[in-house]
Amino acid sequence: MDPAVIAALITTPTAVLAAVTAYAAGRAQGRGTVDAVRRQHQRDAYAAFLSAAISFADQMDWRRCVALATRETAASTHPESAEAVRRLAAGIRAAVDIKPMQDASMLVHLEGPKHVSQLVITAMNQARKNQEDAETAIQDTPTAPGTFALPDPEKADYAFSRRVGIFMAAASAHLNGDDALAAEARASASISDHP
Repeated sequence: MDPAVIAALITTPTAVLAAVTAYAAGRAQGRGTVDAVRRQHQRDAYAAFLSAAISFADQMDWRRCVALATRETAASTHPESAEAVRRLAAGIRAAVDIKPMQDASMLVHLEGPKHVSQLVITAMNQARKNQEDAETAIQDTPTAPGTFALPDPEKADYAFSRRVGIFMAAASAHLNGDDALAAEARASASISDHP
């Protein structure tokens, strides 16, 4: 056999193996880039939701709402009762804009994963309930003294903060490559149900 043919037969498998290896390495590197971009989008979505949730919680904070209502009624020409202050505080609470948090939650739903997205739904449901309780208390309150009824707003604030904390633990675990479901379970167990 011709030495040129033998040399070609020997180098052909080596060249094919080198090409396959280069192709696989290129795909792995390209996939790593896609994963990095996706992870950055998830990080941005999670951060936007957390920022909006913290802002919402700060504005909904019952003690803050009572302090604002107290200042407002103290500035009025006729002093108000404690019940009137609570009613005004509930009005302040009901007027907090939930839309920025809703918009941020949509980004989390788009970026996923599903178990992290479900935690955002739970937090949003609690936020809506807190607002609806305040709205209902204002609408259902007759003008007779001693009739104002609002479910414990401090417990409601805590329930919302708890749900956001559980989301934060699961989101952080997901972004860091940890078991997000286990992190969620640990966060649920470590954060008590009551303030």
